[in-house]
Amino acid sequence: MKTSNNCRLVVVLIMYFSSLKPLYTQNLENLSQQKPVSLSGNIDLRGIYYSANGISPRYPSTSYVLSGAPTLNLYGLAIPFAFTFSNQESKVAQPFAQFGLSPTYKWLTLHGGYRNVSFNQFTLGGHTMLGAGIELTPGKFRMGFMYGQLNKATKLDSTTLSLVPVAFDRSGMAVKIGYGTDKTFFEISALKASDKMGSALFDVSSQQGNPNLSSTTAAENLALGLNMRISFSSKLSWDTEAGASGYTKDVNSSAEIDKSKLPISGNTLDQLLKVNGTTELYTAVQTALRYKARAWGLRLQYRRIDPEYKTMGAYFFNSDIENITIAPQFSIFKNKFRFNGSIGLQRDNLNKQKKSESKKVIGSANLSTDFTEKLGLDVNYSNYSNNQTPNALKISDTVRITQTTQNLSINPRYTILGEKQSNSIMLSYNLMDLQDFNNTYSQDSKSRNLSSQNIFLNYNLSFNTSNFSIYSTLNYTTITGSYLSDKNYGVTLGSDKSWKDNKFNLRGSVSYLLGDRGGEKSTIINGNFGATYQVNRHHRFALNSFLISNSPQTASSTNLKYTEIRGEVSYNLLF
Repeated sequence: MKTSNNCRLVVVLIMYFSSLKPLYTQNLENLSQQKPVSLSGNIDLRGIYYSANGISPRYPSTSYVLSGAPTLNLYGLAIPFAFTFSNQESKVAQPFAQFGLSPTYKWLTLHGGYRNVSFNQFTLGGHTMLGAGIELTPGKFRMGFMYGQLNKATKLDSTTLSLVPVAFDRSGMAVKIGYGTDKTFFEISALKASDKMGSALFDVSSQQGNPNLSSTTAAENLALGLNMRISFSSKLSWDTEAGASGYTKDVNSSAEIDKSKLPISGNTLDQLLKVNGTTELYTAVQTALRYKARAWGLRLQYRRIDPEYKTMGAYFFNSDIENITIAPQFSIFKNKFRFNGSIGLQRDNLNKQKKSESKKVIGSANLSTDFTEKLGLDVNYSNYSNNQTPNALKISDTVRITQTTQNLSINPRYTILGEKQSNSIMLSYNLMDLQDFNNTYSQDSKSRNLSSQNIFLNYNLSFNTSNFSIYSTLNYTTITGSYLSDKNYGVTLGSDKSWKDNKFNLRGSVSYLLGDRGGEKSTIINGNFGATYQVNRHHRFALNSFLISNSPQTASSTNLKYTEIRGEVSYNLLF
């Protein structure tokens, strides 16, 4: 017998609350000022009607959706969750599906449960840890310690042996010690983590014939980090964050190395990290010099991360990169002319082990100016170029990457602000251009070029005393390439009106567009109408309707004549 929708909702809610794992941070100094119990959030109920003529319906004709995002607060402890229930599906979900707390009293903070603590991006850098820890900042001292589980052993799919990623139980501890203030400080940190042998639900060594499992090995990691900032003055500062990570990929490997050549004695090293033929040493550094005056500033940054840099205290690194960036900014003429930008050089293949090496130039510039109180201009430009050159082997021109991507945006604006009415006109031009300089078999070096242009002219007239506005938009859009040609142009008209201190609102717009996709031309009409009534700060009702009509001038199997209508009635409760 099938369970009714109402019963299903009750069941999933009971299951949800029985397994609830909240996440919160509580300041014990303010405990007496906290409310014992409070509930906040929103619940939304919608009824939806849908109709389609000329094409197969993409939605059911009628449907309803009940959704919400309440948050329960217990003495400052926040327990947020979300739910959705409809005649299509039922789902209860938690934005925070883990439990953790970090009570704070003056310079003492305790961590317990699931926490995302960061000591250094190259050691413990925000990885979720189930455990306990402490951070202390008495005076200028900066200390921290975390211990717990970094990863759980995954369950094995007995059917495919490959659906679930295989992993061991992984635990670790991290420590940080430093001295200074936010302006000038020095910190060192360390992370020691390892996989627990025998925690997997199967014998990995017995899976030599399974390519999905045989490469899974227990690993161990020791990472050291440095984090510092020196403020030479209120304008000039130097930041550095660096890390070194020793990572043994297989602690059971029989491959050996000559430890006598290592800078640390074998006995001392064995106590810190199990070293064998699968051990790798990675380094990473990011350093920046910043100068910020009242009207101008400059940032010089260098970043280098070894290939395959990894630490068990962080999830992912964009490794095998080295880049240098220069980023100036300034304003002149009493802040009427503002500029900020950057230009950088980036390369990979730092260890010269790849078959090719990529060199990239990345630049951007943003300019904003106010010629008068009414007339202004915003310009944005970015350039991304990539040139791949052969290293160990010669690369065929058909797979060599030599490209330049440019983005340009120009937005002049004119605004007249008055007591009774306001007028604004804005022209927006956006260009994206991809130039591919590779040769192909057809000797057509431009066959993979792509360009798009978007032009919008917007006019808005607002009557301030009557809360009424009307607007219009002219638009023109093109996307062109050797095997692609799309055009769209048309006009949009709309208005918005509010009454009774903005509690009741009516709005609507209609668009008339002409489309041309590879010679297939269409007339497209989009319309929408909406009404909202805000009863008070807790209750709101809304009505929305939408219309799409496509009338092809050149009919084909992909260019059909159709009409879609969708309407919604909704009630929203805020508490």
